[in-house]
Amino acid sequence: MLIVPEDHPPSAVRGNQEGTVGVHLTVTAGGKVSDCAVRQSSGAQILDITTCKLLGRRARFTPALDAAGKPTEGHFDHVVRWKIAARWEVNIQLPRKVDSRARP
Repeated sequence: MLIVPEDHPPSAVRGNQEGTVGVHLTVTAGGKVSDCAVRQSSGAQILDITTCKLLGRRARFTPALDAAGKPTEGHFDHVVRWKIAARWEVNIQLPRKVDSRARP
C-alpha cells in the first residue's frame, strides 16, 4: 500500500478530519511522479498536501510507451480515502462476588 492509516497527519486526526482526495499524477519516463495536482479536495488542506507528498515520494510506475515503444511521460488519476482508524477500547468489569446459586 502506498498510503497506510499511520500516515494520517496527527493534526488531522486531532481535528477529526477525513475525506477523499482525487489527484492527477504526471509520471516521468523513468516511472517517478513529477507532478501531483489535486482534482478533488478532501476539504482539509493537510490531507490534500499529504496525499501528493506521499504519492510523489512512494509511487513508482512502469512508464508509458510512445509509438516507437520508448518510455515517455504519462498520466495517472488516483483517489485516496482518508479515514481515521477506529480505536477499540475494551472495558470489562467482572462482578465482585459470584453468587454460586445463580443459574444462567
